[in-house]
Amino acid sequence: MHGDKDHREQWFDDVVSTVNGDLLRFLRSRTGQQHLAEDLAQEVYLRLLRMDDVRLIRNPRAFVIRLAAHAVHEWRMLARNRMPHAHEPLQTLVDPADDPAERIERDDRLRALSSMLATLSPKCQAVLLMHRRDGMTCQEIAARMELSVGMVKKYLARGLTACRTQAAGTHEQD
Repeated sequence: MHGDKDHREQWFDDVVSTVNGDLLRFLRSRTGQQHLAEDLAQEVYLRLLRMDDVRLIRNPRAFVIRLAAHAVHEWRMLARNRMPHAHEPLQTLVDPADDPAERIERDDRLRALSSMLATLSPKCQAVLLMHRRDGMTCQEIAARMELSVGMVKKYLARGLTACRTQAAGTHEQD
Protein backbone atom coordinates (compact mmCIF):
# COMPACT_ATOMS: atom_id res chain seq x y z
CA MET A 1 0.00 0.00 0.00
CA HIS A 2 2.88 2.31 0.75
CA GLY A 3 4.19 1.56 -2.74
CA ASP A 4 0.86 2.69 -4.27
CA LYS A 5 1.14 6.02 -2.45
CA ASP A 6 4.71 6.53 -3.68
CA HIS A 7 3.66 5.58 -7.21
CA ARG A 8 0.71 7.97 -7.07
CA GLU A 9 2.85 10.88 -5.81
CA GLN A 10 5.47 10.22 -8.48
CA TRP A 11 2.77 10.02 -11.15
CA PHE A 12 1.25 13.31 -9.95
CA ASP A 13 4.65 15.06 -9.89
CA ASP A 14 5.35 13.81 -13.43
CA VAL A 15 1.98 15.02 -14.70
CA VAL A 16 2.40 18.44 -13.11
CA SER A 17 5.91 18.90 -14.50
CA THR A 18 4.95 17.87 -18.04
CA VAL A 19 1.47 19.43 -18.31
CA ASN A 20 1.70 22.60 -16.20
CA GLY A 21 2.80 24.93 -19.03
CA ASP A 22 0.10 23.66 -21.40
CA LEU A 23 -2.50 23.79 -18.65
CA LEU A 24 -1.71 27.41 -17.76
CA ARG A 25 -1.73 28.45 -21.45
CA PHE A 26 -5.08 26.70 -21.95
CA LEU A 27 -6.62 28.34 -18.88
CA ARG A 28 -5.18 31.78 -19.70
CA SER A 29 -6.62 31.55 -23.21
CA ARG A 30 -10.05 30.73 -21.77
CA THR A 31 -10.10 33.27 -18.93
CA GLY A 32 -7.84 36.04 -20.18
CA GLN A 33 -6.34 36.49 -16.71
CA GLN A 34 -3.08 35.04 -15.41
CA HIS A 35 -4.10 34.98 -11.73
CA LEU A 36 -7.40 33.31 -12.54
CA ALA A 37 -5.65 30.75 -14.73
CA GLU A 38 -3.33 29.93 -11.82
CA ASP A 39 -6.29 29.58 -9.43
CA LEU A 40 -8.11 27.29 -11.83
CA ALA A 41 -4.94 25.23 -12.35
CA GLN A 42 -4.86 24.64 -8.60
CA GLU A 43 -8.48 23.51 -8.76
CA VAL A 44 -7.61 21.09 -11.58
CA TYR A 45 -4.74 19.66 -9.56
CA LEU A 46 -6.98 19.24 -6.52
CA ARG A 47 -9.48 17.35 -8.63
CA LEU A 48 -6.69 15.18 -9.94
CA LEU A 49 -5.51 14.43 -6.39
CA ARG A 50 -9.03 13.35 -5.44
CA MET A 51 -8.99 10.61 -8.08
CA ASP A 52 -9.16 7.15 -6.54
CA ASP A 53 -7.23 5.23 -9.18
CA VAL A 54 -4.97 7.24 -11.47
CA ARG A 55 -3.91 4.06 -13.28
CA LEU A 56 -7.19 4.27 -15.23
CA ILE A 57 -6.03 7.49 -16.90
CA ARG A 58 -4.50 6.53 -20.25
CA ASN A 59 -3.60 10.02 -21.49
CA PRO A 60 -2.82 12.28 -18.49
CA ARG A 61 -2.32 15.43 -20.58
CA ALA A 62 -5.72 15.08 -22.32
CA PHE A 63 -7.37 14.23 -19.02
CA VAL A 64 -5.92 17.31 -17.28
CA ILE A 65 -7.02 19.59 -20.15
CA ARG A 66 -10.50 18.02 -19.95
CA LEU A 67 -10.62 18.71 -16.21
CA ALA A 68 -9.51 22.29 -16.95
CA ALA A 69 -12.29 22.74 -19.51
CA HIS A 70 -14.84 21.63 -16.90
CA ALA A 71 -13.33 23.95 -14.30
CA VAL A 72 -13.51 26.91 -16.71
CA HIS A 73 -17.11 26.07 -17.58
CA GLU A 74 -18.07 25.94 -13.89
CA TRP A 75 -16.23 29.22 -13.23
CA ARG A 76 -18.13 30.92 -16.09
CA MET A 77 -21.46 29.63 -14.82
CA LEU A 78 -20.74 30.91 -11.32
CA ALA A 79 -19.46 34.24 -12.64
CA ARG A 80 -22.53 34.68 -14.84
CA ASN A 81 -24.82 34.10 -11.88
CA ARG A 82 -22.84 36.42 -9.60
CA MET A 83 -22.21 39.45 -11.78
CA PRO A 84 -25.70 40.91 -12.19
CA HIS A 85 -26.44 40.67 -8.49
CA ALA A 86 -24.00 43.19 -7.05
CA HIS A 87 -25.74 45.01 -4.18
CA GLU A 88 -24.36 48.50 -4.73
CA PRO A 89 -26.11 49.25 -8.05
CA LEU A 90 -29.37 47.73 -6.81
CA GLN A 91 -29.38 49.81 -3.64
CA THR A 92 -29.30 53.01 -5.69
CA LEU A 93 -32.48 51.89 -7.46
CA VAL A 94 -34.44 51.17 -4.29
CA ASP A 95 -35.71 53.91 -2.04
CA PRO A 96 -36.13 52.22 1.35
CA ALA A 97 -38.70 54.82 2.42
CA ASP A 98 -40.78 54.38 -0.73
CA ASP A 99 -43.73 52.08 -0.13
CA PRO A 100 -45.76 51.33 -3.29
CA ALA A 101 -49.06 51.62 -1.41
CA GLU A 102 -48.03 54.98 0.02
CA ARG A 103 -46.92 56.15 -3.43
CA ILE A 104 -50.32 55.24 -4.91
CA GLU A 105 -52.12 57.01 -2.08
CA ARG A 106 -49.88 60.09 -2.46
CA ASP A 107 -50.51 60.15 -6.23
CA ASP A 108 -54.26 59.91 -5.62
CA ARG A 109 -54.10 62.85 -3.17
CA LEU A 110 -52.07 64.90 -5.67
CA ARG A 111 -54.61 64.22 -8.44
CA ALA A 112 -57.46 65.21 -6.14
CA LEU A 113 -55.60 68.36 -5.09
CA SER A 114 -54.87 69.26 -8.71
CA SER A 115 -58.51 68.86 -9.68
CA MET A 116 -59.59 70.91 -6.65
CA LEU A 117 -57.08 73.66 -7.53
CA ALA A 118 -58.53 73.74 -11.05
CA THR A 119 -61.90 74.79 -9.57
CA LEU A 120 -60.36 77.86 -7.91
CA SER A 121 -59.76 81.21 -9.58
CA PRO A 122 -56.22 81.88 -10.78
CA LYS A 123 -55.62 84.44 -8.00
CA CYS A 124 -56.93 82.07 -5.34
CA GLN A 125 -54.70 79.29 -6.68
CA ALA A 126 -51.67 81.57 -6.70
CA VAL A 127 -52.25 82.77 -3.12
CA LEU A 128 -52.77 79.24 -1.81
CA LEU A 129 -49.66 77.89 -3.55
CA MET A 130 -47.43 80.80 -2.52
CA HIS A 131 -48.54 80.42 1.08
CA ARG A 132 -48.44 76.60 1.42
CA ARG A 133 -45.83 75.52 -1.11
CA ASP A 134 -43.48 78.50 -1.06
CA GLY A 135 -43.97 79.41 2.63
CA MET A 136 -44.69 83.08 1.94
CA THR A 137 -46.53 85.25 4.48
CA CYS A 138 -49.74 87.10 3.64
CA GLN A 139 -47.78 90.41 3.56
CA GLU A 140 -45.24 88.97 1.08
CA ILE A 141 -48.01 87.60 -1.15
CA ALA A 142 -49.88 90.92 -1.03
CA ALA A 143 -46.74 92.80 -2.07
CA ARG A 144 -45.94 90.39 -4.91
CA MET A 145 -49.49 90.21 -6.30
CA GLU A 146 -50.27 93.90 -5.60
CA LEU A 147 -53.28 93.00 -3.46
CA SER A 148 -54.33 94.10 -0.01
CA VAL A 149 -53.45 91.83 2.90
CA GLY A 150 -57.19 91.45 3.57
CA MET A 151 -57.82 90.23 0.03
CA VAL A 152 -54.94 87.73 0.30
CA LYS A 153 -56.49 86.39 3.52
CA LYS A 154 -59.86 85.98 1.80
CA TYR A 155 -58.30 84.10 -1.12
CA LEU A 156 -56.34 81.96 1.34
CA ALA A 157 -59.45 81.16 3.38
CA ARG A 158 -61.36 80.23 0.21
CA GLY A 159 -58.53 77.94 -0.95
CA LEU A 160 -58.13 76.25 2.45
CA THR A 161 -61.89 75.67 2.68
CA ALA A 162 -61.82 73.99 -0.74
CA CYS A 163 -58.91 71.80 0.43
CA ARG A 164 -60.77 70.76 3.59
CA THR A 165 -63.90 69.97 1.61
CA GLN A 166 -61.84 67.89 -0.85
CA ALA A 167 -60.08 66.07 2.01
CA ALA A 168 -63.39 65.33 3.75
CA GLY A 169 -64.82 63.96 0.50
CA THR A 170 -61.76 61.76 -0.04
CA HIS A 171 -61.98 60.28 3.47
CA GLU A 172 -65.72 59.56 3.05
CA GLN A 173 -64.95 57.51 -0.10
CA ASP A 174 -62.48 55.28 1.82
